[in-house]
Amino acid sequence: MTWLIAEILISLIVVGYLVGETKIVRLVMSIFESSPTFMPQEASPDEEAEIVEILTEDGVRLSGCLYARSESESRGLIIFCPEFSANKWSWKNYCYGLWESGFDVLAIDFRNQGQSERVDSYRELHWATEFEVADANAAIRYIKSRPDLAERPIGIMGVSRGGATALAVGADHPDVELVVTDSAFPTEPLMMFFVDRWVQVFAPQWIYNLVPRWHTHFTLKLVKRFSQWSRNCVYAEIIPRFKRMADRKKVLLIAGSRDSFVDLKVSRQLERSLGENCEELWVVPGAKHNMGNAVAGDEYQSRIETFFSAMSPVHVPPVRVPEEATA
Repeated sequence: MTWLIAEILISLIVVGYLVGETKIVRLVMSIFESSPTFMPQEASPDEEAEIVEILTEDGVRLSGCLYARSESESRGLIIFCPEFSANKWSWKNYCYGLWESGFDVLAIDFRNQGQSERVDSYRELHWATEFEVADANAAIRYIKSRPDLAERPIGIMGVSRGGATALAVGADHPDVELVVTDSAFPTEPLMMFFVDRWVQVFAPQWIYNLVPRWHTHFTLKLVKRFSQWSRNCVYAEIIPRFKRMADRKKVLLIAGSRDSFVDLKVSRQLERSLGENCEELWVVPGAKHNMGNAVAGDEYQSRIETFFSAMSPVHVPPVRVPEEATA
């Protein structure tokens, strides 16, 4: 009889835990999948750009705009990854100074964004996924497939979700020399920050303090897993990739001091995780999310130009001088 009572009690505890954990996962998932209200700055198309079509490895057709000069005049090629709900033309809101100072620019529309092909099975959010990483990698393959671009050094710049994508690609791809991000964020650390911030809305703080930290991380992993399943995607893990980043590769992180979405604690965690690869974390005074250039335009353009100036010189094939014919 004692064993029977013990088994019943254990079963009740297990069932109660599963029911409670299911409710918590659903609650956290609703927060995780609630997209903030982003208001990207408008940017208009222009006729000077070369509109290019880029094919991903899984067959999705992406739209890009390319600004390229002759190889002898180019200082390198910068891939621009736009923020969530923006498009390729938004590069002009963030890095117009690069083109003016001699760099080439290739800006892309991620899948389900701008003029790129839509994949109905993928329900995108503001979190970077392996789909965006694959799209940016496709842009690099496109560059390498064109003889007039293939020898140019490559840098990458991204904003918000595009910034997280740029960090992932910069860590993975050997052809990317330098990385600039504005308001970038890794998934799990930002999730944890939001949980810590909003938990007292749903439960007393003292109860949350009793929950082991490992259990909170476990719950967040469950949330990610269920969200990935429901949206047919895999969220990109950014920080683990930094271990593969070459020592010579450098990153410039830009953050806003008044960013209410990506707290400075998260930006500083990115800085620590990058270690010596992070050349600088520049916190723009008074800037909100993605608004560094709007607040400090001249300094913003100067900093990213100076940073990308460290790229390798553009390779220009030597001109062969025919030997004089001998009698």
